Amino acid sequence: GANWFKCNTPAVGQFYSVTVDDAKPYNVYGGLQDNGVWTGPSDYVASTNWMQEGQYPYKFIYGGDGMQVQVDTRDNNTVYAGSQFGYYGKINKTTGETDDARPTIDLGEMPLRYNWQTPILLSKFNQDILYFGTNKLFRSMNQGKSFDAISPDLTNHDKTGDVPYNTITTICESPFSFGEIYIGTDDGNIQLTKDGGATWTKISVTLPQNLYVSRVTASAFSESRIYVSLNGYRFDNFSPYLFMSDDFGKTWSAIGTDLPMEPINVVKEDPKNENIIYVGTDNGLYVSLNRGKSFMAMNGALPRVAIHDIAIQTTANEMVLGTHGRSLYKTKLDLIQQLTDSVVAKNIFVFEVRDVSFNKNLGKKFSPFYDAVSQQISIPFYVKEKGITTVKIISDSGVKVATLTDTSEAGINILNYDYSVKPDAVDALKNSLDTKTKNLFTKSDDGKYYLPPGNYTLEFKTEQGAEAKISFAVKKKEKKEQRNEETEREREGI
Repeated sequence: GANWFKCNTPAVGQFYSVTVDDAKPYNVYGGLQDNGVWTGPSDYVASTNWMQEGQYPYKFIYGGDGMQVQVDTRDNNTVYAGSQFGYYGKINKTTGETDDARPTIDLGEMPLRYNWQTPILLSKFNQDILYFGTNKLFRSMNQGKSFDAISPDLTNHDKTGDVPYNTITTICESPFSFGEIYIGTDDGNIQLTKDGGATWTKISVTLPQNLYVSRVTASAFSESRIYVSLNGYRFDNFSPYLFMSDDFGKTWSAIGTDLPMEPINVVKEDPKNENIIYVGTDNGLYVSLNRGKSFMAMNGALPRVAIHDIAIQTTANEMVLGTHGRSLYKTKLDLIQQLTDSVVAKNIFVFEVRDVSFNKNLGKKFSPFYDAVSQQISIPFYVKEKGITTVKIISDSGVKVATLTDTSEAGINILNYDYSVKPDAVDALKNSLDTKTKNLFTKSDDGKYYLPPGNYTLEFKTEQGAEAKISFAVKKKEKKEQRNEETEREREGI
């Protein structure tokens, strides 16, 4: 005990679920184990600044073990959220007012069975309509004020246990047709109605039986296509069960056969590229670029942790992960969506590198209380095989101003460059500049020289010999933009 350190740095939230709204910037909502339901802005960058400001950006909105959340995107203010075993409410975020939203039964009827994480779903066709899963599927036409059963018992109803069993675990509405609904149960049933619950068809007869149906996902590209994940860890079965059907579940194909022995919690289809599928398991996130024929890990900065839910905000084109142990993560989907068959077939592919504005303050130290000003440009590229990738940065006059190396993995890689010019290239670059640009190319406070305005080419070469190149420009800032930056610095006192 001579030395101690405070080890509460990592975010360790255990999210059961995550969803998003359509606000700008959009908000993230999630239910946490033992910690209720919380919501906050998607653009929040985790820091301890809130301790001084006195306001933590994420707010608690519902108690208990936080479970699923649905948001009425017509106002981004009406939220349906709940706790374990189906205790849900309708919440007004502005006023804090909460009304119960839970099916009830008449005297003499058999009690309903609610899963630990009882599923709910707002209809995309009319957000006054709320679906609620017990052992039966219920529907409210009036925002949860009252519910009607639109199914018989959809489970096998053949076992008892220490917690409610034979319950609905997942609900999915087809984006093509109102009343076309899929449900999955904890005892292996997948059922489909095409007429709003008047008739139901069991479509899981040829799938592995008696497993927990963790997700049913209806495709937005083909009405007859659905994806299903089954989870067997509750039965000491850790195989990844993933299936696809192109005929409403009449026949099934096993996909994701190269996934590791990790139970699957969620399967999600990309909203822009029908060949891309995301899968969250008990040990990470995986992506398929060929509709499930093969998968690769999306680990990067993401720790090896259980992914319990995935939400995609289509306007921002971002994916948010609810992890069970490391809180929330988000990522842009732009690069992944560009990985078409023709791109993936290449040995190397370089994504667009956007032009940047010249920053005369790079490397400068305005105060002993601040670090030197720094900035990076992200250079994304794809390689088919892992190995060392070398990138040469060459000015339009032919001067090799920098050389970067990256230990690349098969797939998408991001190389960051700080705009600095290697020392042995400074004189050659300076001699190639016109007088006006040369005056901008001076040694900074940190002893380095940084790229002056101009055009530059990035030349890539992989360890296997594949080559590619792309160009970008460092542009002079417009006078208005420069004045705004100077005013901001004056305001900050630096």
